[in-house]
Amino acid sequence: MTKRGFLSENEYKQATPGGSLCVRLYGLPKVHKIGIPLRPIISSIGSYNYHLVKLLAAKLQPLRKNKYILKDTFDFVESIKKLNRTSLKYRMVSFHVTGLFTKVPLSYTINLILDKMYEPEHICPEFIKVKSDWYSKCLDRNYMKTLLDIATFDTHFSFNNLYYQQHNGVTMRSPLAPVLSDIFMIHLENKLIDKLKKAGVLWYKKYVDDTFVIIRKAKINNIKKILNSVHKDIKFTSVQEQSNELLFLDVLVRRNNKMLETSVYRKPTYTSLLLKWPSFVPKRYEISAISCMVYRAIHISSSFTIMHKEFDFIQDITKLNGYPKNFVECQIRHTLNRYIAKQNMLNTDNETKQSEQKHDNKETHIDRIVFNVPYAEKATRQFSKEINKLAKKKEHGAPQNITTTEPNQNLRRSERIAKSKRLQIYYGESDNNTDEEEVPQITTTSAIQQHIASTKHKIDWNNWLILDNDNHSYGLLVKGSLAITENSPSLNRTTRSIPLLVYPEGIRKRSIQNNTTSQDSK
Repeated sequence: MTKRGFLSENEYKQATPGGSLCVRLYGLPKVHKIGIPLRPIISSIGSYNYHLVKLLAAKLQPLRKNKYILKDTFDFVESIKKLNRTSLKYRMVSFHVTGLFTKVPLSYTINLILDKMYEPEHICPEFIKVKSDWYSKCLDRNYMKTLLDIATFDTHFSFNNLYYQQHNGVTMRSPLAPVLSDIFMIHLENKLIDKLKKAGVLWYKKYVDDTFVIIRKAKINNIKKILNSVHKDIKFTSVQEQSNELLFLDVLVRRNNKMLETSVYRKPTYTSLLLKWPSFVPKRYEISAISCMVYRAIHISSSFTIMHKEFDFIQDITKLNGYPKNFVECQIRHTLNRYIAKQNMLNTDNETKQSEQKHDNKETHIDRIVFNVPYAEKATRQFSKEINKLAKKKEHGAPQNITTTEPNQNLRRSERIAKSKRLQIYYGESDNNTDEEEVPQITTTSAIQQHIASTKHKIDWNNWLILDNDNHSYGLLVKGSLAITENSPSLNRTTRSIPLLVYPEGIRKRSIQNNTTSQDSK
């Protein structure tokens, strides 16, 4: 596959297994349901095909695009806000697919994927015996099918010391599971959507196995029959709104004065247990425990009144977990301020900001080094600060200021004035522990840089003289203004860095005038 170019070299390395193990099947109890049934989970991390599964999940993402698919809770809330008011007077219903992941027909779904990517199967496998002589689409289709079979049918797991092989359905916690289930459900919806609209469906949104629908009241049972008739393994259950309220995902949707209000919903089994304040963890974990709840309150609440009630609830449960009131209020304030600042930025210049951000993201490549260290409170925090100091932001300019000389310990923070031996150019610079051998820093917006760009003049960056230095920025500005007044360099944009109150005409001119005056008096 790699030799033919079906997989790149990086994809080949990513999909190659190493140090694999047989994963286990275990169950998570659904404590919010009657009888506390178990949800079967197979964590594929560490399995031989885990990296291949991640690679295929990324490749198949475009097939999940559909106008009825919801990305997350926040996407659902935004969709509710855009609803036409005429649709709000009808009935809200949610449909749920029973055991979707275990009911996804693998062979059927894999063929759907292959048909969408490479068109229906060609006659090459039947009439051409040598695979290398097949058409390129036939070969690519065969390669993709092989990879999908390895990622699904060839999944192995253990349970109660016995080993099993997957033969149908997809496993929860697998990166490929939501992708395959969405592709299968999108196919079913595309076949049914016209019938559903004729049956009374006015608005339709789906997240994995849950569907939120606005329909005419008398059409609920008819719509349910249509949904259950599409595939023998897929069965839908329905929940209708009660007292003008309906739960969907973790959102409570309420009909109020011909409007749909949204608020954060928590199941009756919610225990109000958070990360305890005295916990021996980095402080940012405690900050995140609060800020994530505040973020959800801001984005899900449809009014300031609902958001305020949610903030009060957050303060109550954080108090139960030992969090100081001032700390909680500070995190609420910071998260709210970030949200308001972001909204203001989007409202003022949305398109420009987004285009600039995309442009920056394309051109910026950050190499990250990740390593784990044990947490030891102050020592770890200090270590983190020291590591951050080592991270240098690489800026493109002319030239890069890289030094290999030992720092001059006699200078703490030196503000320097420098000039070229060949050109009378002056500028001020701030640096730590620098000496005379270091190449000066030139910003991309400086007069020197603009001179280089316009005239293509090559400057000897190592041939500079340090005229003076000062430990205080104000002292450097005064010395810089005196140097500019004395030499009048052509590239300086200003006549001085700071007003000269004592010697406005410069020290040298003042001394010449004093000498002339003394000679005349004689």
